[in-house]
Amino acid sequence: MKPTSQRTRGSSALPTTRKSPAVIGAVVLLMLLLGYKLTSAVQEGMAWLYALPASQLMDDWQRSANALEDAGAETTFVPPPEQWQAVLHNSVRAQALAPGNPVYYANLGRLYDFKLNDKSLTVEDIEALGRETLYHHQQAAKLRPTWAYYWWDIALAEYRLFHFHSPIYQQALQNVAKYGPWFYDAQLFVTELSLETWQSLEPATQESALLTIDRALPRQPKPILDLVRQYNGWPLLCTGAVTDRYPAIKNACLEHGL
Repeated sequence: MKPTSQRTRGSSALPTTRKSPAVIGAVVLLMLLLGYKLTSAVQEGMAWLYALPASQLMDDWQRSANALEDAGAETTFVPPPEQWQAVLHNSVRAQALAPGNPVYYANLGRLYDFKLNDKSLTVEDIEALGRETLYHHQQAAKLRPTWAYYWWDIALAEYRLFHFHSPIYQQALQNVAKYGPWFYDAQLFVTELSLETWQSLEPATQESALLTIDRALPRQPKPILDLVRQYNGWPLLCTGAVTDRYPAIKNACLEHGL
């Protein structure tokens, strides 16, 4: 007897479906994206492991620096060279592993800030370290441009180099005021640096400072007024051109008989 059905050689028991190139491409792309995300996550984790001890050590340095300042010491805290190099190594590794994270650029800027405390530095050393500090703070601000404290760091770096007239300093002060309008420490920072370098400020930076002072006076009058007295700011503030536009400043001038 002959079988009722006979398969042809090479035929399959199941029907075949052939994937289109578009579907295959989408699957490959998805796998690549998943692989990239996984790699990025691993790199971010490794960067954090490098950055954490470095950041903690810099926090310890800051506490030591604050203690010296509170004690009225004439010396400033300078990190031990071997510790500074160790923090530099970890911070560079963290930044290389996660180049899109502004925190690691900011950490590098902070590290160079500490070295600027060394009173034995030459002018050339200060300029070189200042440029390193400024570069890293600028990179952080590029990655997170609306974070007031990165602009704070830029303004302070330029201030320490006596670059009061530079557009970088002017813009940084304006951006601290712009992106941290209600931060108490940002208000004090803008007020102090602006009053100290007033004659070097462009009109736009002066206006930004006046707005900050006017905004801060009702919220923290004592520290703001202390800064105004410290930098002899009353002649700058108590003029008709200012008081006509800034009511809180006007009230402060009237209360002081000016």
